[in-house]
Amino acid sequence: MSGIKDEEQRYSYRNFFRYSVYRVTSLSGTGPVFIIASFIMASGYLSRVYLGIAGILILIVEISLEPLFGYAIDIFQRKSVLKFCIFATIVLLSFSSLMASLYGTGNLAVLSILLIGGDTITSLVYSTQRALQQSISRISLMGKNNGVAEITSQLPSMIGSIMAVPIIIYVGFFGAIVFAIF
Repeated sequence: MSGIKDEEQRYSYRNFFRYSVYRVTSLSGTGPVFIIASFIMASGYLSRVYLGIAGILILIVEISLEPLFGYAIDIFQRKSVLKFCIFATIVLLSFSSLMASLYGTGNLAVLSILLIGGDTITSLVYSTQRALQQSISRISLMGKNNGVAEITSQLPSMIGSIMAVPIIIYVGFFGAIVFAIF
């Protein structure tokens, strides 16, 4: 009986570790994209109007897609929904790289699409991760999972803000992170 309990606990901690790693990597990929796009759009007066419109569109898209996505999480296997979210994240990052190389960062339409797409995909990833976490983790790990969620939700903001500062050119990415922490 004790061997079964130890195996379940090991499996639960392994799932907790995998979940934590996925959460950090997924949010670190999409978060800075739309944070930097927000900084670029907020630099001009007309851009601020487009930033406000993009913010309203983000809310409309999320409000309309969230119930459908919640239904999909309940109907399909959660791992397949999570794989779809990973695919959508890769498509968004590829699209943002392509648009930045073709049009540069001055095109407001491209930046608006990146803002709307990035925020929508991030909220869908959050929903899927929450549902997956509830099905694979033990109740005793829920507090740790909430701690990981709080820390990782702030990580993209920190990375995006650091990437917008020109000091990265001089000290490098990790040097800028150390500089921001201290």
